[in-house]
Amino acid sequence: MEEAAANTTIRFAADRMLGRLARMLRLLGYDTTYSPNVTPQALREHAQKEGRTILTRGELAARFPDFERILSAKSDNPAEQLREVIAHFHLDPRSGLFTRCTLCNGLLSKVVKAEVESEVPPKVFTVYGEFFRCAECRHVYWRGSHVARILKKLAVLLGEINDAGGDVSHQPRCGGCGGEESRGYVGFYLGGVIFCGMSSRGGGVENSAATTASHTPCCRPGRSS
Repeated sequence: MEEAAANTTIRFAADRMLGRLARMLRLLGYDTTYSPNVTPQALREHAQKEGRTILTRGELAARFPDFERILSAKSDNPAEQLREVIAHFHLDPRSGLFTRCTLCNGLLSKVVKAEVESEVPPKVFTVYGEFFRCAECRHVYWRGSHVARILKKLAVLLGEINDAGGDVSHQPRCGGCGGEESRGYVGFYLGGVIFCGMSSRGGGVENSAATTASHTPCCRPGRSS
């Protein structure tokens, strides 16, 4: 039996309890809107107007009667929710990686390096050659050393390798610490916006707004649900 073709055009509207899932889908390149204060009625109207598929949790009949483009996630774990959405809608989790802002859903585009010199730490500007800017919120991103770790965690999530390592000889090792684990990043959710945060070792798909004196991530798990 042939596998269904990957869905790369679907657009989502995430309910207020699915903020981490929304950011994960944005990381994969999927157009996903989210507001922590949205009501069921407003979410329905927004999805209807823009042709989006609603992602939510819990009972549907009372909150979204007769709305067809909708999925109620079974798990309360963001990583499990992502796996469920990928499987249910036959998503392609790789082709759009790192093309969309995890903070606001805007598209990223490559910028001339000299344009961002004043917006990123001096060391980052020296070490990395490519920078990207969100068309909407203007955050600057760069593909740091933790991209390898993100890709490995994505492979674990998708069942391509096991969490103990499995056969990961094809995966590059972390440029930050030289190993499979890296310190300085919030734990793995593929959500919690670990991808725009900054560690003292650099890394990830990071953004300049995350930069503080202590190099703490700009978006911690729990900051928004």
